[in-house]
Amino acid sequence: MSGALTFVVLGGLLTGAACGRVSFDPVVDASNGSEAAAPCDLAAPFGIPIAMEELNTPANEGSFRLLPGELAGYFHASSNIFRAARSDLASAFTFTPVAALNTANLDQEPSVTEDDLLIVFRSRVAGNDELYYATRSSPEVAFDPPIQIASLAHINSDTQPFLSAADGQLYFQSTRDGADQDIYRSAWTGTTFAPPILIDELRANNEGDPALSIDGLTIYWRSTRPGGLGAGTYDIWT
Repeated sequence: MSGALTFVVLGGLLTGAACGRVSFDPVVDASNGSEAAAPCDLAAPFGIPIAMEELNTPANEGSFRLLPGELAGYFHASSNIFRAARSDLASAFTFTPVAALNTANLDQEPSVTEDDLLIVFRSRVAGNDELYYATRSSPEVAFDPPIQIASLAHINSDTQPFLSAADGQLYFQSTRDGADQDIYRSAWTGTTFAPPILIDELRANNEGDPALSIDGLTIYWRSTRPGGLGAGTYDIWT
């Protein structure tokens, strides 16, 4: 993957870090005149984080999910979902609101399948966070109106959805089983999502923000479980 670009959120700003890049130049053959451009060493540390100025606003941004090829992706800013796109890896992103998904509610945390045909996000309706999804027949057309995932609906909050690239399963955080946050998964049936299953082996204290490797064999998440670096604070586990 050219550029090996990673996005994180620091202080509410989208921030990028990469290896093998000079001034965020992913071109490895020096075709743009940069003699210092070099292939990535995936064993090397990331470069210095750089704020994604073309995406950041005075509001909070987060949940940037890139599509394969790294030319487009989705993120939220304040209470709306946006699509970012660029013509090539050396160009800056531009972004537009995804009008088909945004409402007067808080709409955040988009996660999209690799074919860009299914998107899941959280929406705050009547003070409660619920997960919604929308589909479309082609990336060239707008998403159909979003639908609440009825099989996941609960009086407690469901947030932080992540669609696995390996099998399309939806992973998310929920407080449905008590005060603590736990991670659940739900399989896509082709038309909707199956009832959720608690991932019991990850359960300890507060668990959330799941993300899976491309092959689906490794999960990363945040947890307040014992053994972290701060008492009662979130650390990343795998």
